[in-house]
Amino acid sequence: SQEGARLSQLTIKNDYQGYHSLDHELRIFGVPAPQCMIGIETENLRLVDYLQDRSYSIYVVPPSATEAYRQIQSVFPHVKSNPSRSVPSGKI
Repeated sequence: SQEGARLSQLTIKNDYQGYHSLDHELRIFGVPAPQCMIGIETENLRLVDYLQDRSYSIYVVPPSATEAYRQIQSVFPHVKSNPSRSVPSGKI
C-alpha cells in the first residue's frame, strides 16, 4: 500500500503453480500488473521471469537491506519504513 503496510502474506512453492498462486493473490487487490511494483531480494529466480512476463515491475532489493529492515522491525515493531529512502521513486 502507499503507507507501506502489509496487505497480505503468503508462502509459495518455487514452481509454476506457486507463481500462479502469487499472481492470483496480487490480482485480488485490483491493481493492473504494470502498476504493481514488487520488491524482491534477488533477480536470479524463475519467479522474476514469470512476473516480468506478466508485466509486473520488479525492484531488486539487496538481501542486506531486507535483513537490516527485519532487525529493525524485531527491535522496533511500531516503526514504519520509509520506502522512498531505499527504492527508486519511493515505490515498492
